[in-house]
Amino acid sequence: MKFPKVIFVAIGSIVGLAGSVLADTAICDEPISEQARIGWPGALTLSITEDVDDRECRFSIEGVPAGSPPADELAEAAQRLRSANFSIGGGFDPIELASTVPLLLAAASPSDQADPDLQTDEFISSIAQCFDLVRSQFFGEFVSSEEVGIDLDRFDVRCALATPDSIEQLNEFLGGSVFFTDISQPKLAIRNERSDSSLVEYLFIPFSR
Repeated sequence: MKFPKVIFVAIGSIVGLAGSVLADTAICDEPISEQARIGWPGALTLSITEDVDDRECRFSIEGVPAGSPPADELAEAAQRLRSANFSIGGGFDPIELASTVPLLLAAASPSDQADPDLQTDEFISSIAQCFDLVRSQFFGEFVSSEEVGIDLDRFDVRCALATPDSIEQLNEFLGGSVFFTDISQPKLAIRNERSDSSLVEYLFIPFSR
């Protein structure tokens, strides 16, 4: 009999953050019999993987690997996000940031590589449009890729931008098995259903107003 498992990966520097930290809370409850809950500083990137076959919920903060792609590649991708001015109207390069998505989606995955379907120029160009919504300020409290005609369906991927005031819309977008009780700053949310396994991957990237 397989028992439900919850795998958390944290990093020491999070514990040592000075001053007031605005914490976000996410919950994963579908693959397991009870809810798994994680709280983390909302200014950091969060990856979640649901493994339906093995009944696991796995979490990674800032690209720290949980039996996933090589740690050095994940660290480099996370650093590229941190060093960018990912903010509303910011001068970041959407393609550059979009190229980090396949790896960071898999940061909490049991797979040792990112989804092969997402490692193409076609996908990077498509998901870059989600980042570009932030740069162009083309949203209010919430907007999804479907609402603005970004075609990600062929990759089994969806994206959305959400502010703290639109948490209900964000949770509806996520589909019910992963949801938030608190978010402290806006997020780019990306959901991927892998075609090579039973894994569903989520990536939440904070951005500044």
